[in-house]
Amino acid sequence: MTTGSIRKYIGLTMLILLLACGLSLAAANPKGRLSVTQQKYYKSEGAPQLFIIVFDHDKKRGSIPRRIDAWIYLQQAKFVIFDNGYFTEEQPTGATLPDLSQLPHTPLDPGRFHAGMTSKDINRLYGKPDSVETAKLGKHTFRTLRYLTRQSRSGILNVTFYDNRLAGVVAGFALQPDDLDALSRDLQRGAR
Repeated sequence: MTTGSIRKYIGLTMLILLLACGLSLAAANPKGRLSVTQQKYYKSEGAPQLFIIVFDHDKKRGSIPRRIDAWIYLQQAKFVIFDNGYFTEEQPTGATLPDLSQLPHTPLDPGRFHAGMTSKDINRLYGKPDSVETAKLGKHTFRTLRYLTRQSRSGILNVTFYDNRLAGVVAGFALQPDDLDALSRDLQRGAR
């Protein structure tokens, strides 16, 4: 082997090792911490108004679940998708809303959730849920914990478990009846 081919071989080997290491770190993110890419996006664009996280516990992949994040930014009329922490795409929502000042960002952080969380972990973080819905589908059980973020009055949280494994998180804003009354009054004032 020549010196040039040895350098190429070493370079290629290093690249493969770095990629493999990066992929395994992203997939094995047990604490839900945001990836470097997600942290940069969060820093530049701010907190999403809404977010959805889905965990895919496919037995074919072994014990490492896949995590898909969808962050929705209504003010910028876009959503962003991350697959195991890697930026996948940014798309327009196709919806434009006239006044988003009454729709604040969720006070919840997508980095607080990870695939290994149990309902006890969720209860420790957010307290007793406002409601719990359980549904059977054949041998499988779906259980959804629903929270209304009372202290800030600007968030909801739905956490769904599939056979006691965290399957999904939906977080966003919520409008209460008195909020709707105020919004209706504001709209009527604006129409005059």
